[in-house]
Amino acid sequence: MEAPSQKPRSRRRDMAFGLLILFCAFVACLLLSLWGMHASTPRLAPEPESPTQIGLEGFPEKVDPFDLLRVALDVTVRDRFQGFVAKGVRSNGTIDFNQTDTHVRYSFQSPSGLGPQPPRKGGTLPTRRYCGQQSVMVDSRGLFAKPDNPERPCPSTPPEALLPPERCTLEQVWGLAKKRNISSKATAEIEYYHAQAGPAFRFKSAAKSFIVAAKDCKTILTGRESRGQVP
Repeated sequence: MEAPSQKPRSRRRDMAFGLLILFCAFVACLLLSLWGMHASTPRLAPEPESPTQIGLEGFPEKVDPFDLLRVALDVTVRDRFQGFVAKGVRSNGTIDFNQTDTHVRYSFQSPSGLGPQPPRKGGTLPTRRYCGQQSVMVDSRGLFAKPDNPERPCPSTPPEALLPPERCTLEQVWGLAKKRNISSKATAEIEYYHAQAGPAFRFKSAAKSFIVAAKDCKTILTGRESRGQVP
């Protein structure tokens, strides 16, 4: 039987142990709450860096926009390629950035709720679905990202990554243009984008234009099938 003098010591020990458990539980809950607030606070995109010419195949005289897609993806905070708009494309499918008014704009987005989001108070939920959007440019200075736009809402369908075409090059698109009596001495603006019918090229040169399916470089798209644009 425990001695009477030992009972107060035992109670004090039990009370101290109980208080220690309560303190540890409080600290754990506090840390968990702080972690949850941090995890639910949207991260912001870093400031874009200066233009670079490193890794730009053919730059500046003979650049195929598809050859720079990997480099463009490396400098954006978004991971879903949504197409490009290339201005000054020659009949061989390349761009000479020494010429005036030539550039390429690549567009990237993120899945809903991923990537940088608009600023909001920690622990609060967003008011709508945001997929954001960031453009990566190539011009005579080199390749660089433009400031990210986290407030761009998601489209009606989630943004799927647009893959480079397997059977259709910019030179082949130009070949189709030549058959339509478009002079090969001119340059064109060519947009690669998600059309309703699938990946497509929108060709514009002077007053003439057409849209062709990227799956075969033959099927001309019109009406609803051709709808869409680079975000």
